[in-house]
Amino acid sequence: MKGWPILADPKRAPIARQIDDADVAYRQALEPADQVDFIKCIYDGEPGAPDKLPFDALKAIVAAAHEKDKKVLVHVHERGDLEEAVAAGADGIEHAFQPQDPGSTAEARDVAALLAETNTCYCPTLVTWEQLAHNGDIGCLHQLVDDGFATHDDIPEITARPICGSEFPRHSAQDSHIRFDYAMRTLGLMHDAGVRISAGSDVALLMPSPPVALLRELHLLAKAGLPLPAVLAAGTRHSAEKIGRQATITVGSVADALLLDADPYADITHLIDRSRHIGTVRAVRPSWGEHLAR
Repeated sequence: MKGWPILADPKRAPIARQIDDADVAYRQALEPADQVDFIKCIYDGEPGAPDKLPFDALKAIVAAAHEKDKKVLVHVHERGDLEEAVAAGADGIEHAFQPQDPGSTAEARDVAALLAETNTCYCPTLVTWEQLAHNGDIGCLHQLVDDGFATHDDIPEITARPICGSEFPRHSAQDSHIRFDYAMRTLGLMHDAGVRISAGSDVALLMPSPPVALLRELHLLAKAGLPLPAVLAAGTRHSAEKIGRQATITVGSVADALLLDADPYADITHLIDRSRHIGTVRAVRPSWGEHLAR
């Protein structure tokens, strides 16, 4: 992961490791495994390039994490990265991949068959590619306002951020457009093939906040053609499962539960419209847990 922005971020750099050797990778993954919920690997770059995590190192990380019953999520770029990540035993694939031929759905169908066969979770992070593709374009920001994901008051704050108008390292606006458009066209067929799709926003560089970015992701999943039950599963059960958690509420559970005033299975707007959110329950009392578990 040499040269990735996370290494220059003082808040995140302490939890990042730059590795290019399988033995070191195994030890580096094994040591903190008891203190983390999961491990994420950046597996992006030309094979053999100095900024590419070696495949043997990726396999070693997965092996070490699985010894400790921890899940491994792998950030990919192209189809080849995804296939090697699955071969290494990855539990989840992060980010929609860059297709070789954006005009053909053949790659998506092949990838869908592989992910379904191996039960590997797929998190396309549509909202990330939307942000990087439009790169702070004022028209896109006004569309977020129209869609209810930002206010006019948010726009000056967003456009004042250093990243706004600047190309994101590693991912050009053009490539981000391709990844976004391809994922929007092919997620439906991936769902139909039996792929477990999870919701994740990754970054909120040009969104009002990370929680709003996640709501936008759910909106985009619905626009991409996922049935509403699949959208809800992406934001709950599948996201929990991919990091080794359960999304069920039982007696004694501690949970973040969002209360709504209408059924999101009838209309996704009931979930993504923040004005409909009644509140947040942090600790679920046993009596509530008994009721919800029935």
